[in-house]
Amino acid sequence: MTKVSQGAVTVILSGSRPGADVISTMSPRYLVLDGRILENENDDWPNTVYLWQSQDWANMFDVVPEFPFSEETCSRITEVSQKAHAKGQRIRFW
Repeated sequence: MTKVSQGAVTVILSGSRPGADVISTMSPRYLVLDGRILENENDDWPNTVYLWQSQDWANMFDVVPEFPFSEETCSRITEVSQKAHAKGQRIRFW
């Protein structure tokens, strides 16, 4: 059963999107960006600008995902996750 509740909605722009410098100056602003891990991994933009960091799996790892993940893949996922989570961001791969 679907649960419906009233409250705020977070709009996340992904794909072809304006840069953080444009979004951060909007007032009022009703959206955040889905950034690219390889472009934004070491930047200082807060989660109020980039709520998500995402990347095509093949661009991050150059391999088709196999389970269980290799130690190298696990280490890289952990590194990316820790950086994003320290800024209150989430990560995703497609």
